[in-house]
Amino acid sequence: MGVFDGHSSLSEDGSTAELAKLIDAPVVLIADASKVARSVAAEVLGYQQFDPDLRIAGVVLNGVGGPRHLEFCQPQVEATTGLPVLGYMPRRPDLVQPERHLGLIPTVEGTVARQWYDTLIEQVEETIDLDAILRLAAGSNSPPAPPVVYPAEEVPKRARIGVAQDMAFSFYYQDSLDLLEAWGAEIVPFSPIEDEGLPPGVGGLYLGGGFPELFARELSENRPMHTAIRNAVDRGVPVYAECGGLMYLGDSLADQDGVNHPMIGLIPAASGMSNARLTLGYREVEGADRRPAAPGGTAGAGGTSSTGQRWSGNRTRSSRSTVWWTRATGPTVSSRAASGHRTSTSTWAATRRWPSGSSTPAPNIRVRWGKAGLSLVHSLYVIH
Repeated sequence: MGVFDGHSSLSEDGSTAELAKLIDAPVVLIADASKVARSVAAEVLGYQQFDPDLRIAGVVLNGVGGPRHLEFCQPQVEATTGLPVLGYMPRRPDLVQPERHLGLIPTVEGTVARQWYDTLIEQVEETIDLDAILRLAAGSNSPPAPPVVYPAEEVPKRARIGVAQDMAFSFYYQDSLDLLEAWGAEIVPFSPIEDEGLPPGVGGLYLGGGFPELFARELSENRPMHTAIRNAVDRGVPVYAECGGLMYLGDSLADQDGVNHPMIGLIPAASGMSNARLTLGYREVEGADRRPAAPGGTAGAGGTSSTGQRWSGNRTRSSRSTVWWTRATGPTVSSRAASGHRTSTSTWAATRRWPSGSSTPAPNIRVRWGKAGLSLVHSLYVIH
């Protein structure tokens, strides 16, 4: 996404530009020069004039073919905009990090060699003026902010939270884990692939995102872990699951070859993958009752990706081209979407495990769809 891309098509809400202006931070613009020469100056000038209040302080050129190419780019950028070109990155295939659906290949899989990082560091140090960038950063006028998120004083440990961390589950923001620890949680990693049971004494579970579809067979074959998690839920242990973690809690998960593998079965839903494009958007959520993930009346917004399905009872039809789909295999929860579409899904309720013969579980989160259309319905699940 670009510096001005955010929640709205006509404002900077939720964009990098908005954040930079809020904290009065200088911006270093990364400009793609791979298929142009002096024309890149027009691109930089457009960004500079698009919002004069955004403090663009310098430019780094990306995809430069060599010294002669740089000679056609740098002088024109500096003459047209008055901005310094702080360096460049060359067009080198060995500097491109391998990707797959939803982003880069996680380092936990061991497929990105340390040598790649060393090569990248050497290149940055050779062709980018890091000292100049540090001087620009030192000129930031960010106002001091009170610690409204972290506690002012140290909080003693009061809970052990098991966090799924292995090759299948690695999509975590370190800030999220740091916040949990700051407010008294002891983070205890465990592997749904390799461990046969949960860490002893955990009072909650956090199942984050990742690539469980690549390890669906291994996850499915670890039945002792399935049993351990189901038993924990039956004892009242709260579970927070998002994205891949939610799919792991479902009835089944299809791998990349389309083979379905049984999962834990706490949620009446099946997940799989299509070959269509990724869908992005923003959604608003509102807590519907007093459960811990989103207390009643609590509202929030955030970005979503991956899927877009419409439900009608237990029947599904595609709303947009998608990457992931999750369909209900049991009782569904209905909501009236802001766009007027009737949508139903069992993937954003928060409840205990459905008892046999249960009808509709009580929803915890109401979803209001944004203008971008239907999107990731399997982003959050809480069992409590």
